[in-house]
Amino acid sequence: MKSALNILLVSKEASTCSHFLSYLEEEGSQTAIACGAENAARLLLASTAVDAIVIHNESIAAAGLISSALKLISPLSPVILVTPEWPGNMVLPSSVDAVCYASSLGRAVASDIMRFVRCLLLERPQQQIDDPTYDGSRFVPHKPSYLN
Repeated sequence: MKSALNILLVSKEASTCSHFLSYLEEEGSQTAIACGAENAARLLLASTAVDAIVIHNESIAAAGLISSALKLISPLSPVILVTPEWPGNMVLPSSVDAVCYASSLGRAVASDIMRFVRCLLLERPQQQIDDPTYDGSRFVPHKPSYLN
């Protein structure tokens, strides 16, 4: 059995994420939810152990501001953005490590998020060993098959 990952889920409204929270926990996470960037920052400053930060936001630009602020507090935690906004030609914020395009938060999205988190946590230490100039930011182009 895999050990539980500590995920901080940042969203505007906790009520919209309650089912998603249970899906993440089914996938092997212990998830804390924060309503907005301010509450997320408080949790991180209170020494809450976090393996990854998941930001659910409809706007990539707004999520970029949130992720930049949270990266100042927890620079080693990967940040994954879940958004219905397909980035197209938009430049993604460097503070976002992965993007998952999803119009709704369901079980399949939770599974994808946990897979991203595990990959990012395993990949980052090796990348830092192999390439000292590695900055950790990248875009994971992902449009799940269930959205086609």
